Amino acid sequence: MTADWRQIQWTFEANVAETRLALDMGVVAGATCFVDNITLVATGLAGPQPVELLPNGGFELGDGDDFTDWTKLNAADLMKQTTNPGEVRNGAKALRAVGFGTDHWRTQLRSATMATVVGKRYTASFWIKADASSPGVGGIVRMSTAGNSSPQYQDDATVSAEWQEIEWTITATGTETAIVLDLGKTENAVYFIDDASFMELPD
Repeated sequence: MTADWRQIQWTFEANVAETRLALDMGVVAGATCFVDNITLVATGLAGPQPVELLPNGGFELGDGDDFTDWTKLNAADLMKQTTNPGEVRNGAKALRAVGFGTDHWRTQLRSATMATVVGKRYTASFWIKADASSPGVGGIVRMSTAGNSSPQYQDDATVSAEWQEIEWTITATGTETAIVLDLGKTENAVYFIDDASFMELPD
């Protein structure tokens, strides 16, 4: 390490389907490091790569149970942060949500509005698991869109007690799009949600 900004770069070959990077900075006792602009680039793929548009997809930013760039539309008191390592997929925090029951929209969280291009394809996704002791195992969730065009609705997805990715590809019909997590269908379902994403797909 030096007193000036420098880039640390490492090329490796993936040997598993999912990879987590660790920054090992503990060798020098008392050393203070400033770290910024971490990227992971798939060098083996030709052509343009998907572009991430969703801010705070990991629910890491915000004060207490308020998440930066997310708005609680319905059942706000049923959506809180969790820092329990068994309920967080990545980072220090995740969303804990409880289904209010009977309708998708009764527990509902909306992302920031993102600029989109009409006719272009985007993929929305998030990771979810249910509390094994709640009706969330077998519970129903989905995504929908909001913005300056007619809303679109994902088909229902069934939740298990293990982390799973819910993924949905849409074609934008407006110049502004937000993703809405519709979590209210199953009454008293307890869900843990992390690593949401909204990717612009290459042409």
